[in-house]
Amino acid sequence: MKKQYIRQVRKDLHIPRSAKAEVVRDLQEIFASAAEHGESEQQVAERLGTPREFADRTAEQFRSEEHTSEL
Repeated sequence: MKKQYIRQVRKDLHIPRSAKAEVVRDLQEIFASAAEHGESEQQVAERLGTPREFADRTAEQFRSEEHTSEL
């Protein structure tokens, strides 16, 4: 479940490669931390939303931060 989720986010996420790599690392940490606290991969995925939803929110946040840094 975790690998499929992260693979799909990577596919759906349209931001620069370096930022995408950071998001993937963050997702791996999210899943690992949740597992340490007894949360299943399915529960994490439900909390994060579909991979597409997560990718869209992340890309929107990236664009917002990028725009803010230009001001």
